[in-house]
Amino acid sequence: ADSQDITKSCINLQPGADVYVYGNTLHEGQLTVGPLVNQQGVTQNVVIDSNTTFDSLVNIIAGAQDVMVRNNVIHADDNIGIRVGNYDANNNRLVINLAIVGNTGINNGLHSNFIHVDGKTQGLTIDRNLYVAPNLETGGWDTAPLYINYNDLSGVTEIEGNVWPVPAKIDDYAQ
Repeated sequence: ADSQDITKSCINLQPGADVYVYGNTLHEGQLTVGPLVNQQGVTQNVVIDSNTTFDSLVNIIAGAQDVMVRNNVIHADDNIGIRVGNYDANNNRLVINLAIVGNTGINNGLHSNFIHVDGKTQGLTIDRNLYVAPNLETGGWDTAPLYINYNDLSGVTEIEGNVWPVPAKIDDYAQ
């Protein structure tokens, strides 16, 4: 990364359809699916399959539809592995029909989330994922294997068969 600038995306899928991202190794740059806030349209029918990331956020943003994130290995120490974006009121868009299935998250740090959902979604499935985080300390910094920041789970279709770690420490805030 350029020390005078922000980290750029490794793969950035903006409006379009029918994309298969397979077998890549990403370092320190996001893999983003969805249109920018100033773009019209949606990004749909996308499969993110069998990639390996190192400090590279998988970022699914409002306007992404019919997306499958499967069989990836995501290394993110003290960082979010997969982020699901919030509703975009300016463009009336949200993430629709996203399946996060069979991924492995690895976090050797103390904090963060494997999967972080920023708000309202529709048709979200989170099944058969594994999160390895042997040092995880819950309670502060919104730390949890799965964090959903919304007032209900109406946008979630299913959460099933995942393996989340037992925290190394649960501080007083979380009890």
